[in-house]
Amino acid sequence: MKLTSLLFTLALALTSGCVSSQKSQPEFEETQVLSRAGSLSTTPDWASGLTPYSVEKDDFVTISTLTMSGDSRPDACTQAAGSVGRTKILRQIKENISSSEQISELSTTSDPSLETLMVFLSQGSLTGAKTLANYWEKRVESDSSGSRVLRLYCAVKVGIDKKYFQKQISDVIDGAKGGDPEIRQKLKQSHKDFIDSVTANNQIPIPKE
Repeated sequence: MKLTSLLFTLALALTSGCVSSQKSQPEFEETQVLSRAGSLSTTPDWASGLTPYSVEKDDFVTISTLTMSGDSRPDACTQAAGSVGRTKILRQIKENISSSEQISELSTTSDPSLETLMVFLSQGSLTGAKTLANYWEKRVESDSSGSRVLRLYCAVKVGIDKKYFQKQISDVIDGAKGGDPEIRQKLKQSHKDFIDSVTANNQIPIPKE
């Protein structure tokens, strides 16, 4: 009788442990949008940020998204996202040049044109960039533990005229004295190729708000 009671107690403990373990798993509920900019009924397609770069008419465009705590101001969120977008464009050019096979084949060590351009891309400020559209929404969503939290999501579309964009980078490259003319030309060509590739792949234009 004592053995039967012991086995029952053990089985009950194991069962309780399994139930407790199951209950400890976080449950993630669907994100709920409470309010949107401009009282929109749906989130604009472009605001998803799934198309990071595109070309609209004469503008090179990037989409920048940001999430803040739910008590943040929408204008602060969109301003921050816009700044991130401008930096994002310069960072992408730097990555593109760093991975360029044409440039890697040349001896670019201590070349003033390359050094000057890399400093600008790392620390400089992109002029001529403008905000084409912005959007925000307040959401209730699950965090990593499954708890429901209020968050502010925003997206900004930043654009810069393609020709002015290329001229700005070319001016930075030409502003360095000395150096290898071939390297300067390759740097300019690499930047142009990047713009052209975005233009060529921009088959579906990002819709306006």
